[in-house]
Amino acid sequence: MSRNAIPLSDAIDVIALQAREPQATQVISDIAQELREGIRLSAALRSRPLAFPAYLPALIFAAEESGSLEEILARAESQLEQDIVLRRELLSASLYPCFALGASVVVAMLVLTTVVPAFRDVFAEFNAELPLVTQLALALSDIARAAIIPLILGTGAVLLVARSGHGKAALQRRLQRVPIYGAFLARCSLARVTGTLATLLSCGLPLSHALNLVADLSANNSQRDELNRFSDEVFNGNPLSSLVRSSSHFSNELAGVVELGERSGSLDEVLGSWSLALQAEAREYAALLKASVEPLLVTTIGLFVGAIMVAVYLPIFGLGGLAQ
Repeated sequence: MSRNAIPLSDAIDVIALQAREPQATQVISDIAQELREGIRLSAALRSRPLAFPAYLPALIFAAEESGSLEEILARAESQLEQDIVLRRELLSASLYPCFALGASVVVAMLVLTTVVPAFRDVFAEFNAELPLVTQLALALSDIARAAIIPLILGTGAVLLVARSGHGKAALQRRLQRVPIYGAFLARCSLARVTGTLATLLSCGLPLSHALNLVADLSANNSQRDELNRFSDEVFNGNPLSSLVRSSSHFSNELAGVVELGERSGSLDEVLGSWSLALQAEAREYAALLKASVEPLLVTTIGLFVGAIMVAVYLPIFGLGGLAQ
């Protein structure tokens, strides 16, 4: 739209009409109105930190100062699209195992709390000694029936704690140690950081300022703190590659990439290319995670239900033989 000399406020009004959520429509319309009142786009975005990522107002400000708003908006659009793709991959890879695990737990609890107790009265009528496996199944049923309410309450408490700052940090630390999933999380986080950093640098933002802006994109609290420290160190004249190499929270691979970018004078291009490679790796890990979790859970729940069925039917077959 900017190529066709359409006023920026009118272009944003068109975007507001295309928004699917009423709240988003209202936010975008308010921004368009502020532009008509003479407020800069960067200031309008900065005043809404919950609606836009922190780096976007800085990106727009650089565009306003350099007079290259059209070009930088195109780069920002590309970066936001990459962020959306990564978030979808992260959400999909996170929700599927949780859903599958939750479904498995529900099936197991239903079997233990409804199917197994139905056979208890049958066994009591015959007053016969039960096989050990049947006794174990009945004991598990008693435990499950007694634990169902504490389990529900405990799950709710865990979810509440996980939403808090300390709980979320603790959960992230444990998830990062999970095989496959931890590697997937690390690549998603680093891809967002390096991709956004590349975009900010290509738009002319100083490296120290750009590092400070991308720090909040990291899902790793330790890396976030390190990026903020890097920002101060780079501002004081220290090379980023040496800082990354001396840090225990980043890989030597990243240090090598940064050093290559510094030597070639094209840090933004090198980081951008590496970010795309990380995104490809993240997609591979997401596919591997889904392919690994599904058969594992299906096999586990199948074996569990099969074992319970054998445990409850074994005494019936034995009693039938005695009756003959």
